[in-house]
Amino acid sequence: MLNKEYDYFISSLDELMTKYAGKYIAIKNETVIGDYDSFDDAYVQTSKAEKLGSFIIQHCVPDDEDSVAHFAWNNVSFREVGV
Repeated sequence: MLNKEYDYFISSLDELMTKYAGKYIAIKNETVIGDYDSFDDAYVQTSKAEKLGSFIIQHCVPDDEDSVAHFAWNNVSFREVGV
């Protein structure tokens, strides 16, 4: 279900980096629906407006710097330790 969001992120990373470098971006329907300074802000703010499991949160950094995917899925969120 959310694979298309992650595929969009990977295929558009160069373009996204020009606008959102260093930000945590929320993606839904292959569209950036928000950008934030921290994962926590992205999660809290996006989940106020969007159903969990309908979006992903990605740290917009070059793929060699952060290979961990951030997903919001149902009532569970997976993220890096210490973020």
